[in-house]
Amino acid sequence: MQLIETLKAKNVKKYTTYNYAHKKGVAEYINYWTHELACTHDGAIPFGCVWPDDENKEEYVQKIFDEWNFHGLKLQLLVQNFYPDDAHMYKIYDMVLDEGKWLCFHAGTASYRNRHVGYKNFIKFLEKYPDINAIVVHMGAFKYKKFLKLSKLVFRYCHDIYSK
Repeated sequence: MQLIETLKAKNVKKYTTYNYAHKKGVAEYINYWTHELACTHDGAIPFGCVWPDDENKEEYVQKIFDEWNFHGLKLQLLVQNFYPDDAHMYKIYDMVLDEGKWLCFHAGTASYRNRHVGYKNFIKFLEKYPDINAIVVHMGAFKYKKFLKLSKLVFRYCHDIYSK
C-alpha cells in the first residue's frame, strides 16, 4: 500500500486505522479489512467502526475487542448522523468502558457541521460516561479552546489519581 510505504519512508513507526462506517451494514466488512491490514502491517494500531443502527453491533464490536484486540472505535457523528449520547450506543459505550478501550470522536464543528456535533453534545455524552477514554479529533476545531480546557481538566484529574 502506497500510504504505508510513505509513512515508513518518513520514519513513522505506528499509525492508527481510523476507518468509519458510512452507512448501515458496512461496519463488519470494514472491521474485517482493518483486521487483515493490522495482521500484515506491524505499525497499524487497529481501531474499529460501528453503525448505531446495526442490529448485530454488540456482537461484532465484542469480536474486534476480544478476538482481534482492536484499541477502540471511531465515530464520525457528522456522517453517521447521531448524537454522542444516543441511547442506541449505550451498550457499545459500556463495552468500551469495561474493556478499557478508546472512542475516537469526530465531534467538532469544523469544517462541516450538523446538529449532532459540537462541544455541548459531547459534554452531554461525558456526563453519562465521565470515565471513558475519549479522543476528540482536530481538537474540536472551531471549539478547540473549550476542548483543550476540557483536556486540561482530564489531565489534572489523571495526574492527581496517578501521582499518589
